[in-house]
Amino acid sequence: MRKIFFVIPALFGILVYGADKNIEKVDKKIEDGVEVILNYLEPYKIKNVSTKMTLQEEFSIDTEFFEDEAISSVGGIEADDEGNIYVSETKINKVLVFDRNGKYLRSIGKKGEGPGEFRSLSKININSSGELITWDTLSMKFSFFKKDEALLKERKLTLTERILPDSYLLENGNYIFSIHSFDPNANYMYIGLSLYDSEFHKIKDLNGKVEIPNPLKNIKIKGVEVSVFSKTQKNKIIIGNNQKDVYEIELYDLNGKLLKKIRKEYKRVSPTEEYKKKFLELFKSPIFDQIRGRIYFPDHLPPYHNIFSDEEGRIFVETYEKGEKEGEVIFDIFTPEGVFISRKSLKKFQTGIFAYSDESGH
Repeated sequence: MRKIFFVIPALFGILVYGADKNIEKVDKKIEDGVEVILNYLEPYKIKNVSTKMTLQEEFSIDTEFFEDEAISSVGGIEADDEGNIYVSETKINKVLVFDRNGKYLRSIGKKGEGPGEFRSLSKININSSGELITWDTLSMKFSFFKKDEALLKERKLTLTERILPDSYLLENGNYIFSIHSFDPNANYMYIGLSLYDSEFHKIKDLNGKVEIPNPLKNIKIKGVEVSVFSKTQKNKIIIGNNQKDVYEIELYDLNGKLLKKIRKEYKRVSPTEEYKKKFLELFKSPIFDQIRGRIYFPDHLPPYHNIFSDEEGRIFVETYEKGEKEGEVIFDIFTPEGVFISRKSLKKFQTGIFAYSDESGH
């Protein structure tokens, strides 16, 4: 299946590089039996191969009104072998289908609680058989649609944990669940990533966990967006956790074995007045009156903000460094093997879940 990325109202693009070969010495080390790729502020030079990226427009999707709604809240996007594009629109609880030229074709599903209907549509996948797989967070069910878009089957979870939108099915039949744990009497709650088998038995917790202060407790809150991410890279899982002070990304196989760590030096970025204003806007509702006064801003932001992978397995890391144009930031770009090869100014990537940390760095 063809993997692409989508940022409304940005463009689909082709990322053009040379092949990963003839790389001069890349620094590595072994920690607890795991290979660690060491990257620095400047990209590695690849011998006889250009690492300059060009972004070529394939098409754009019109986000204006079609049917009776417009694209406003995207939970996920996939492409099938024919180049058709599937977008999960979480506000109207439909999967929107476009052809390879960006023309709107039809929608799948609707808001509801019946078969093939969604209460809270979020992530979508297309497996190697071409089946569309959707994840409904509130109904806690996966729905499988055939190529002709007929409902094939549904699988409903009976887990007791609170499952978040960033959960999905892996190609080998395992599942990744983003789990939120909250004890009103505890000082901290957390968002974590866990791997489950095809029968929804837990295999293991992955090394992606964000602790956030309980808003019911009188704890100072650091004004930074803190996230834990899981993305797929062909037959690997990419785990990112920007709560750490170190710039580090982990690669796992589909059964949860840690294969490699990717580390990089980074420039510390201080929160701007614009950043502070936008962060405080998240807490402008009266329900946050008891929280707003406890927010403070640190001297520096986390090492990075978000990650995603393209169809070739390259890893894009969204930093907090200001880009060349308004609304753009610097992305660090790595080979599928974790070698830092380029930097590019691009529009900010949309993220769905954020948390915040307290003054102790939790």
